[in-house]
Amino acid sequence: MKYQDYYAVLGVDRDANADEIKKAYRRLARKYHPDVSQAPDAEEKFKALGEAYDVLKDPEKRGAYDQLGADWQAGQEFRPPPDWSPFGFDNGYAESHFEYEDLSDLFRSMFGAQNAGYRRSGPQSGSFGSSYKTQGSVRGADLRSHVYLTLEQLYNAEPVELSYRDGVSDVPRTLRVTVPSHLREGESFRLKGQGVQNPTNATDNGDLYVELRLIPHPTFTLEGSDILTTLLITPWEAALGASVSVQTLGGPVSLKIPAGSQSGTRLRLKGRGLVDSKPGHQVVILQIRVPAPLSAEEEALFEALKTASSFNPREQER
Repeated sequence: MKYQDYYAVLGVDRDANADEIKKAYRRLARKYHPDVSQAPDAEEKFKALGEAYDVLKDPEKRGAYDQLGADWQAGQEFRPPPDWSPFGFDNGYAESHFEYEDLSDLFRSMFGAQNAGYRRSGPQSGSFGSSYKTQGSVRGADLRSHVYLTLEQLYNAEPVELSYRDGVSDVPRTLRVTVPSHLREGESFRLKGQGVQNPTNATDNGDLYVELRLIPHPTFTLEGSDILTTLLITPWEAALGASVSVQTLGGPVSLKIPAGSQSGTRLRLKGRGLVDSKPGHQVVILQIRVPAPLSAEEEALFEALKTASSFNPREQER
């Protein structure tokens, strides 16, 4: 197999912490997303980023990966020792049992059935699922794949293109799918009959389980079904109140800022989050910014305010 240096793919040191790995992935995923990047190899790089992040964000997978050694270079031929295992003992993943063309194949075989979420009801035997008999015929194997979505695409239930390969014949297949809007990162949905095909009986085709992977958003953060965003406001907007335009997943809306608002104040836009059993909301977190550098006129106005006002927040805290 060829060793893939996942740390190099994400551009982080081998001792990078979880936050550093996440930030690197978010930055590069935005840069190389096929819908955004014009680079000819954007799709290939985007997939490589997703694979690297999937391993390095998980302590168990990362620990197993690190056992392969830091001295191997990307693209070199690599074979784990005969008694190597991701958990420190022989559990059936040794080289003598399997042959892999790429390191990603090895990790898919090791961890492919361990993802949580809606996949619990799906196939549990690795990337190719399992075949079993039904009414005298052999049912096609279930398959697993994943689809990348922006928050906007999930919110608007936009159809997206899903490409995957038949796990037996390796035939490329493409579908246009709509991801259920109540799903979240790492959860899966089933496409009945889209797995490995039964050549004699279409009703015995396997199913395809598709895992949702959300593309990091530059301004929004997802918290359950709520969307969190930060809004920068001026000192006078905070003191006097104002109505400002705020971007939401459904487009811009007007938000009323109450007079006397403070940094950290949270305002709620009802029903502007993601769909769930009940609609989520958009939570707008206010952050006051002071103009800098000050013009001569602005400096004079602030000096006048300092003279006129008796306000001292430090005395209020006592």
